[in-house]
Amino acid sequence: GDSPGAACILTYSGNAVAAPINQKAGTVTADTSTPASPSITPTVNDCMIVAAFGTDQTATRLPISPDSSPAATERVEVESSVFVSVYGEDFLQGTAAAISLDATTTGTAQWIAFTLAIEPAAPAAAPTLRSVRSNLRW
Repeated sequence: GDSPGAACILTYSGNAVAAPINQKAGTVTADTSTPASPSITPTVNDCMIVAAFGTDQTATRLPISPDSSPAATERVEVESSVFVSVYGEDFLQGTAAAISLDATTTGTAQWIAFTLAIEPAAPAAAPTLRSVRSNLRW
């Protein structure tokens, strides 16, 4: 038979082009109203940390609130008429340190949770400056 589903697409710019995903991890949580994404440790500074959560259990879970420490920004919150929930948030992390994001919901469910560290684009190379000496005569 058919199974209900929900999906979303989050897009980011300013990231590394060749290999934008610096670190990633996924997990399934126990029944909870505060799902947490798995901890990852980026290998470079200034990664965008993205946490995505989804569940298909039949209990109302919205609204969902983003992590407050660190202060994440909600990017998507969807619940279909059959109670399939998808939620996403992100946080720009300044240093390469272990991180996990969580969310707070209104009901308990078993969640699938993913964490991604999107690596920033390398800074543009500084122009090579050189001294030019001119001998001008009048």
